[in-house]
Amino acid sequence: MLHSEQTALEALQLRLPDRFKHAKLADRPDIQDEIDNIGVEVTAGVRDDLRQLLVQEPTKQKRRALARMGIETHYRFNEKNDQRALASGALNDVASAVQRKSEKFEQYRHFNENNLFIHVMPDARAEVDGVLKQLADVPYDKIYLWDGHTMVEINVRTAVVKRY
Repeated sequence: MLHSEQTALEALQLRLPDRFKHAKLADRPDIQDEIDNIGVEVTAGVRDDLRQLLVQEPTKQKRRALARMGIETHYRFNEKNDQRALASGALNDVASAVQRKSEKFEQYRHFNENNLFIHVMPDARAEVDGVLKQLADVPYDKIYLWDGHTMVEINVRTAVVKRY
């Protein structure tokens, strides 16, 4: 799976340990901190048409399908069960992820601070400008982009971007 709530919680506690020390997994939103009154909804920012192709065993047919979408892939195998797709191209659709979760915002329990955590592929730095352009319509306080190594925090109210 390219995204999980557990991975998001671990990333938040790794990069912002004081802020999320009381956070726990829950539902609607996926991460909740009752003590500091913070809720975080988790989603994936990877393009839907790529998600399955990137998590399955590579084949010539899948590589051709990705190539038609403008995605160049290189697979490396560290161990028998550890395949990682190294890809370049337009892998993320963060704007759609933000829009999708913004439309569902009213269905979630609300906290004093309501955030959105988006799992992305490593080329997401280019997505930050796109997110900044649509902040006026976003009901969340902060948006976190996580590529497995770097976390980008976008403050929706101030449009300040921080990297952790």
